[in-house]
Amino acid sequence: MMGDLTDAVGIATVLSYTISYFAFVTFIGLFTEHRDQEIRRAALAEETERSAATLRVSEERFRLLSLATNDLVCDIDLAAGTVWWNEKLLDSYGYDPREFAMDPQARENWIHPDDRERVVKSLRAAIANGHGTWLCKFRFVCASGEVVDMVERAMILHDAEGQATRIIGSSTDVSEFNALEMKLRQAHKMEAVGQLTGGLAHDFNNLLTIILGNAEELAQIHAADPDSRWLAETTMEAAERGAILTSRLLSFARLQTLSPAKLNLSGLFAGIETLVRRTIPENITISLAAGPDVWAVEIDPSQLENAILNLVINARDAMPNGGKITITASNTIIGADDPRRQEDCDADRYVMIRVADDGCGMPAHDIERAFEPFFTTKEVGQGSGLGLSMVWGFVRQSHGFAEITSELMNGTTISLYFPATDDEDIQPAQPDAQQVPTGRAERILVVEDDALVRQSLVAQLERLGYTIVAAGSAAEALQIIAESPPFDLLFTDVIMPGEMNGWKLAEVAREQQPGLRVLLASGYSEDPLMRERRLQNPLSVLTKPFRRTELAETIRKLLDQ
Repeated sequence: MMGDLTDAVGIATVLSYTISYFAFVTFIGLFTEHRDQEIRRAALAEETERSAATLRVSEERFRLLSLATNDLVCDIDLAAGTVWWNEKLLDSYGYDPREFAMDPQARENWIHPDDRERVVKSLRAAIANGHGTWLCKFRFVCASGEVVDMVERAMILHDAEGQATRIIGSSTDVSEFNALEMKLRQAHKMEAVGQLTGGLAHDFNNLLTIILGNAEELAQIHAADPDSRWLAETTMEAAERGAILTSRLLSFARLQTLSPAKLNLSGLFAGIETLVRRTIPENITISLAAGPDVWAVEIDPSQLENAILNLVINARDAMPNGGKITITASNTIIGADDPRRQEDCDADRYVMIRVADDGCGMPAHDIERAFEPFFTTKEVGQGSGLGLSMVWGFVRQSHGFAEITSELMNGTTISLYFPATDDEDIQPAQPDAQQVPTGRAERILVVEDDALVRQSLVAQLERLGYTIVAAGSAAEALQIIAESPPFDLLFTDVIMPGEMNGWKLAEVAREQQPGLRVLLASGYSEDPLMRERRLQNPLSVLTKPFRRTELAETIRKLLDQ
């Protein structure tokens, strides 16, 4: 009996221990699983927090980028029919992004009507052909009605079946770039035309020099024969008209020899007022105003008068039924960021001369070509098309610039900007009229590469009483100077073939013969350092074509100094 009890107790003990063990194991398992779950939950929470933080950083970065960029950014969900725009849509173009969030087609209405069909077709073709990118240029109409030039680049996303699902686009306003590019193209075109025009005018001036010189000689030879003298004088008059034409061409080409003087515009305006009033009819009123505080400028006074007169004549022709012309001069500061500033204009202080009318105005396509030579909107025979081109060339050669603003039926304003100087008014002295002076057998070396011009000059100077030796090139002239007795004067053309022009020849010749007087002849001067050279080495320059009297007076004055 006792044995059975002992066995029962043993079995109960074993069972108790067994149950306790399994309970312990089960507890440990449950505890471990719970702990693992807590670890996993913690890890998941940490990963979720990291992902959320990364998402917040990405969203913040995207928000900042969308604010920082100057581009207009859009994200079109083709499946949902929604579109997201960055704030540039409102800030720069006047449309509220929230108003058009459910209207992807709204963007088509903002494209200029003349460009809309082309742009829409281009985008649809890119989508239909499975392209991943799209690029297009078009005009964009702002909410204010302003039209700007756009370039849009887009990425087209597709699903697994190749269907387009999303378009992410970035549009850049290139209006300013296009305007600068147009200015550059216009400048290059004007420069090319100017070079061609200047070359033709130079050759033409050589011919006019011969014609004018021979006509003057014939007029003197046939002074007692009225018919022959009339023919000679008519030839001279025609040659002088040709000289005026070439002068305008050279002015456009910025190759005209200028005689700048430092002056104040108040005095100049007072002097030209009578002349200007004579060019306009009674049904046009005119107002000239240049305050006493206007800065001084250094420009050619006679060319400035011609420029203002040309602008007044254009304004007069734009007002056949009468109106008002206003001419003003004022000071203006043009900083580095001013849109009016030109690339090669380094000054900050400018004097602006403005000629404004209330005439018929000009369309935009005419404004773009207004300064081109031979361009005119007048009827055949009513204008040469050289007036504004001459003004443009003169202003540019004077280190300034010009601009036109105009609107149809609302008049035209042309503004000329000249760099200001601190110096006061200095007017050039006017030479006194006198009879043609003659020579006293002084020795003159004439250097001219054009044989006809050279022969004409030699004949004129010999008749004036000078001893002449002629050369056809700078090298020949230097050889003559080295082998001949001293000369009293070197008379040389500025532009000659080869490496040595008239300026360089004068420098080398003076080294060989110190004190040699020099007179330069120029149909134009293509050397951009002409002005600086004349300041450093003040040689006299005679502009072709010149009258016999002018030639004689200039040479005599140099020899008598």
